[in-house]
Amino acid sequence: MRIHLHVNSWARREAAASRVSHLAFGGAALCAVGPQPLPMVACPGRPSVPSSGRMRIRMAIKHRPSAEIREFLAFYLLELISAGPFRPAELGEQVARESKGDLRPAEADLRAAQVACWEGGWMECDNPFSDRPASLSAQGRVQLARLRRAAGKSCASAEPRQQAADVLISRLPPPNGEEVLDVGTGDGFLALKLGEAGFRVLGIDTDADAIARARRQSAALESRVRFQVGEIHEFARSGLRFPKVVTSYLLHECDDPFDVLEAICACLAPGGALACMDFAANTAAYLSGVGCTPFHPFRALAKGDWQHLAPRLGLGDGEYSITGYVAVATAINTGDAVSGRAAEKRRNSR
Repeated sequence: MRIHLHVNSWARREAAASRVSHLAFGGAALCAVGPQPLPMVACPGRPSVPSSGRMRIRMAIKHRPSAEIREFLAFYLLELISAGPFRPAELGEQVARESKGDLRPAEADLRAAQVACWEGGWMECDNPFSDRPASLSAQGRVQLARLRRAAGKSCASAEPRQQAADVLISRLPPPNGEEVLDVGTGDGFLALKLGEAGFRVLGIDTDADAIARARRQSAALESRVRFQVGEIHEFARSGLRFPKVVTSYLLHECDDPFDVLEAICACLAPGGALACMDFAANTAAYLSGVGCTPFHPFRALAKGDWQHLAPRLGLGDGEYSITGYVAVATAINTGDAVSGRAAEKRRNSR
């Protein structure tokens, strides 16, 4: 199935590439996997860092076309024009320069955002891709204020991270004694939330200091939650399989998120459920100022990225949602990866 972005004549002529593959996320079916011995492994992938968490690594992913990215780029273009005369044709260059590589939008997203602003009557210029300075129209000022209010409200009601964790947990079937693998557990935020909800959890991280802090915080839940220094690729090679694997705020730190997701999926039992929470690539996240720069959230995977990567990883039947500046993606392991190590292993087994 295809999704098309319809924005009248300029979109048909200039932004036809904005169609994106769509993967429907729905419910998740799980299978049981009994307790297994766990390897103690070295952790070369993510060096130890101070108490705030994990090493931040520049992410090289180029985002697939996505609604979140397009909406943000339209907002950002209006922000730039409101600050003074700005050439719409320079939007991509400005984003790359100001984000220091955190956001590398697809050309289709850039052009769709320019078209939306022009056809909405929000900027005064001769065409949506003008190389001449544009100014903000009266309608543009109203639209910019509306977008700021909407983004602010989405983060104002309660702590989005707590809400997103509750959403993630609600999508998992009730605990039944099976152990959940929490990859990149850090200080154990999500693992502890799962433990409080009655799940048995193993949290792994390459940061030994973070694991030590997580263990100190988990004393009251030690019968259900345990932590171990470990690296996901080592777990994948060990042959261990879990019916549920979760992550929180991990993928935006990865140099190659697809490679990490491949290793995570290799740890999923057939029919196992994957649930990830991370920054949302949206305007609310940008305005909230989370991360090391305002653009930091755009190093996380947007909905379009998930839709593109999921079939390659053998994932299907799940859901993607955003709470404020946090996104939650869930899916099941169908075992039908179309590329990568998982697909090669499947072909070789035939």
